[in-house]
Amino acid sequence: MTTCEMSIELGAYVLHALEEDEDAQVRHHVADCDLCQDEVRDLSFTASLLALLNPEDVAQLEVETRGIAPSDGAGRRRPRRRTVLA
Repeated sequence: MTTCEMSIELGAYVLHALEEDEDAQVRHHVADCDLCQDEVRDLSFTASLLALLNPEDVAQLEVETRGIAPSDGAGRRRPRRRTVLA
C-alpha cells in the first residue's frame, strides 16, 4: 500500500466502482504518481486472479480466524469462529 493520500480510492478505481467524476480524478492522479501506478498494477493483478475463482469453489473454502478468541464479556473466551471466504 502506498503512502499517497489518493491510495484509499485505488481499490474502487481498479474495480470500476467509482462515479465518473471520481474515476476521472483518480485516473489523472495515477498518470502522474509513480506510487499509485505501482499500487494500481498490484491491485489489478489481484483482481484478475480473483476473477478466475468459481463462486461454487469459494463457497466451500473455510479459513479459521487468527489470533485470540474474543471475550464473552465475563472474562471467558468464546470459541473461535470459522469464517467462510466469499
